[in-house]
Amino acid sequence: MGFLLGASIAFEDWLQLLFDQVSFDKTQEASMLCYELWKHRNNVYWNDKRSTVVALVYAAKMALEQWT
Repeated sequence: MGFLLGASIAFEDWLQLLFDQVSFDKTQEASMLCYELWKHRNNVYWNDKRSTVVALVYAAKMALEQWT
């Protein structure tokens, strides 16, 4: 996303830095990607279903299009 951070930063801090440093459009994309990652994690845990990174990113883009 254009900046590097140490591995020890908390997710909330990373997300706040992201929101402070990038455009609104990029924050929407990052938010939707986080949501799709969370859904993927739940699918793996609860349903033993996995998908590719490409499919996950595509799902995030499609969901964002539907919301905007």
